Amino acid sequence: MLPGPIDKAARVLEEALKTPKGAATRIMAGAGVNYGFLRLVLAAGLVEATGKGHYGRRLQLTALGHEFLRNYNVLERLFPE
Repeated sequence: MLPGPIDKAARVLEEALKTPKGAATRIMAGAGVNYGFLRLVLAAGLVEATGKGHYGRRLQLTALGHEFLRNYNVLERLFPE
């Protein structure tokens, strides 16, 4: 089954946790998600971008992002594939 947007968002958040204040391009590549998906994750308020410009942008999870990931992990345990 192909991952949906919720699964992709969770992968981005997990990758951002592994590399705190990591570069956005590295986080998106590590999650295996298209860089354009970043706009959706930012708009949802799951991460915040700090720094200026393409190369200075760093991603950090917000409180909402932590809550999303916590709930996602609970659902993964309840409904394993």
